Amino acid sequence: MNIPEPWSSWEIDILCKLRERDSKIENILELSNSYSALASKVSTYAELASRNAPNSNSNIDRSNGNYEDSTIIGSISFL
Repeated sequence: MNIPEPWSSWEIDILCKLRERDSKIENILELSNSYSALASKVSTYAELASRNAPNSNSNIDRSNGNYEDSTIIGSISFL
């Protein structure tokens, strides 16, 4: 009767491939979590910036040609 070895080479190869796959999946999950956290922060900052942006009904002197530029710079520095 031929009894196979407990860990033949093909089983070891399969285990190695499964470990590699699991490692790749873990990296993808970590990157996904990082992306989700970043997207959440961007969303929060964008919402806060839109709340702090002057609305068109306010009495702001828009005669200064740099009004739009200063608003953009202010929004960027807020981020």
